[in-house]
Amino acid sequence: MKNKSLHSVQLAGSLLTLTGAALQLFELEFSKYVFAIGALILIVVYFIYTLRAKNEPNRIQRQHRLMLFATLFLGVGAYLMYTNKDTWVVMVLIYALISVFLSFRKVEKQTE
Repeated sequence: MKNKSLHSVQLAGSLLTLTGAALQLFELEFSKYVFAIGALILIVVYFIYTLRAKNEPNRIQRQHRLMLFATLFLGVGAYLMYTNKDTWVVMVLIYALISVFLSFRKVEKQTE
């Protein structure tokens, strides 16, 4: 998969996750499925990013692994939605906090 198409898939997964979380606040039954599909897409995308970062510096590899780990919180959140527990919100907040933290830690590749 090329970077542009992978980025598009990541965007679609993010939108599905956001939509599912917003619809869950209104307690719509199908929102669990929308959220779970978006979370699964994001887990797969960040797994692919982690595999592609094998030749990158250690700092970049660590950031990709942390983002994959953070995305697993969305998977746990989807499970908690299916069990009708309200703690799924905590998992989404943990994911959001880690994502925001890592977005400020991104390092641009140096051009020679």
